[in-house]
Amino acid sequence: PPGQGIGARAKEPLAVGEAILKIPLACCLTPLPVLDAPEFMDEQQKLMLRLLYEDRVLGTKSDWRPYLDTLPREFPTVPLWFTPEELTLLEGTSVDALLAGRHIANRQDLDGIAAWCKTQPNVFPTDICIGIEDLRWAASVVASRAFDSSAVGVALVPFADALNHSSASPHTRMDDRGQMLTFHLERTVSEGEEILNCYGHHGNTQWLLNGGFVDRSNPFEDVVVTPADVVSCTLAHLRENRELQVRCPAPSDELGSSIADGRDNREHVQDRTPGVEERAVCERNVCEAQDDDGQEHQEEAEEEEEEEDDDGSTALNGAVCARLSFLQEVGLLGDRTFSISSVDLLPDGLATIVLVLSMGRREFAGYRSRSDHVIDLASEDVDENLLQCLYTVLLRLVTALEQKYKTSLEEDLQLLARLHEYLEEPVVMGTTPKRRRDGDELATPFLPPGVRPENLHNILLLRVGQKRVLQELRRHCEECFLSGDEDEGEEEGGEARDVTIGD
Repeated sequence: PPGQGIGARAKEPLAVGEAILKIPLACCLTPLPVLDAPEFMDEQQKLMLRLLYEDRVLGTKSDWRPYLDTLPREFPTVPLWFTPEELTLLEGTSVDALLAGRHIANRQDLDGIAAWCKTQPNVFPTDICIGIEDLRWAASVVASRAFDSSAVGVALVPFADALNHSSASPHTRMDDRGQMLTFHLERTVSEGEEILNCYGHHGNTQWLLNGGFVDRSNPFEDVVVTPADVVSCTLAHLRENRELQVRCPAPSDELGSSIADGRDNREHVQDRTPGVEERAVCERNVCEAQDDDGQEHQEEAEEEEEEEDDDGSTALNGAVCARLSFLQEVGLLGDRTFSISSVDLLPDGLATIVLVLSMGRREFAGYRSRSDHVIDLASEDVDENLLQCLYTVLLRLVTALEQKYKTSLEEDLQLLARLHEYLEEPVVMGTTPKRRRDGDELATPFLPPGVRPENLHNILLLRVGQKRVLQELRRHCEECFLSGDEDEGEEEGGEARDVTIGD
């Protein structure tokens, strides 16, 4: 991508099938072996520690010194290095949400790692202080340059990390063979042409968050949605459309955060109302809870409902919590997120959460007995009422996500056009854009204070792309409603329509 610095070009023509790189895993920088690592520490963070050990502790004595000297010391286009003003412009985007959550450089983890390093004098001597800035640098190197490895989880691979990314027309991809990482050409390369790698099939949320760039091709415009967002919008819809009005206890912030960050929370789920910024209430559709005791538990729940107070909160809360607990047990609620894009407007996992929370008692009992708990909308026959509920929740979800932004799509497009108007040539980080005309009052580039032009450009591209995806999802749901209205006029016994999203 532009502004990424180092790249690789062919000195001579190269043919399809040629191996341009073969790198033994022994020649890669792998995670630091840590026996007493904190529970939160993952392999990427252990690789950060290995990098800091080689760079800060061994220094010039490190065998990795020549490679370390090729690494950037600053990452101005990566959000971890954004100014406060630039971070403000990210508000509402998926990048903003991930930075505050399960990112390898979230502040809570960095504080924990820094504190742990102080307790490891055999690894990090007391005269070498590993601070937040050191960890931020190491996290940026790992997030932007590391490769997944089947043998060690993740690794820094010299030479391979010099290949820049292309999603549309890469020349090569890594072939992970355990102890050997190989790159073969998938198309010819001309003399002097840059050799491009494909980093993977991710959306612009991940590219900007970890790599500091935005892929302009449409399939990579995406919106990341958390399970907490999905649960919140589903329960809000059920609350508004329930047949039985109920009041529920105040939401638990602890449970809400556990759903969002993936902590195991089944004990809380059994006795608390979900705390995802909503009161956990639902319509009669979701009144009964099912557990491993089957029919006996169902009858007990029915008897309990008859004996409870008028607000009906006990049975209803139990139903919601039982379903959330089951969804968490089968892995649909946790630290995973869902990516909505033009090529997949409705991920099956996201749809499954909405449908399960909206099911009637018998439907839920049938769902629990399935071996595959992800509902495939493209191939399964889903009840029309559940589909209508799904589309309604999706419209609510779109509205909720749009409201997180401080600007509209039209405002972002106008700002992007003004930025392009003032920049006469591509901006290189650290340079001052040219004026359009000397003496013109409008000659100063249109930039908010504290915001660098390339970062503003990437942020606007991200925001525009995400808002377009949300608009596309809204249109699709509204079309499904229109289709449903037309079907209501058909005679009884007619063919059931096949409604899917994201085929």
